[in-house]
Amino acid sequence: MTIFVILFLVLFLVFIVQIIKLLFLAIKKKELSKEVKKAQIVFLCSVFVLILAGMTVPENVKNATKKEEELKKKAKEDKEAKKKAEKDKKQVESAKKKENNCVLGIFCEDKTNEKKLQKEKIGERNINYEVLRDGSYVNKNGVHKRTIDILIPYCDITKKEMTNNLLPKLAQYAKNYSLWIRFYCDRRFYKLYDGATNGSVSLREDGTISTDSLKFHKTNELMTDKEISIYTEYQKLTGTSKNSTDEEKRKFEEEERNLLKKYNITEEELMEINSKGFSFTL
Repeated sequence: MTIFVILFLVLFLVFIVQIIKLLFLAIKKKELSKEVKKAQIVFLCSVFVLILAGMTVPENVKNATKKEEELKKKAKEDKEAKKKAEKDKKQVESAKKKENNCVLGIFCEDKTNEKKLQKEKIGERNINYEVLRDGSYVNKNGVHKRTIDILIPYCDITKKEMTNNLLPKLAQYAKNYSLWIRFYCDRRFYKLYDGATNGSVSLREDGTISTDSLKFHKTNELMTDKEISIYTEYQKLTGTSKNSTDEEKRKFEEEERNLLKKYNITEEELMEINSKGFSFTL
């Protein structure tokens, strides 16, 4: 590119010299015809060379200029993309941190909770609940503990329904307490020793919230009403019976036969339902 500019300037200088020479000869009128003819030829050649030089810019010069512009443009786009990616990453991390600390509304402002409740998606079921038990105490370290058992209306409650609809409603129970909430989708499970069907959520003493123990069931995995009755009654039977003596064993076997007869099922079917119920509350 630099060589082309120098060549163009040299040719332009020759062109200017010829014009000056023509003017000088015209003023002096010395050997006008011969000198004018010579100057005209040089003049026309200079003009032709200038035009030709302008039209025949080396292709590699054009390509180099174009490539340089493209590289600058690409570098600018890469810089903007990187900046946008970092911004998006920070927003995601901030949103995730806010979700973890705000899932029960403990660390949220009232306006945030109200806005969240107003944004419940169309089509989501309204999840009402019933408190089956609410107990609290102070441990030896002076920490206020609270355990609440909640009855929910659906065994197939979704994660979105639990997080967006139900948990914000339970925020009131977490004030000033180390909280543990267990969820039951049928009252019959609550009567068992460990029958929480949909897991639990806890607010640890350090202020963090754990939802890892929540459990969600697919609709095609749900237990029928009959299966729930059989499972819960059998669990009560096995939980209260004693098999230490022959008489106690005989009584247990008789009650088991009555259960089979009541629901018209075989012992194999009873074991399958028992296994299903165990997995359902695991």
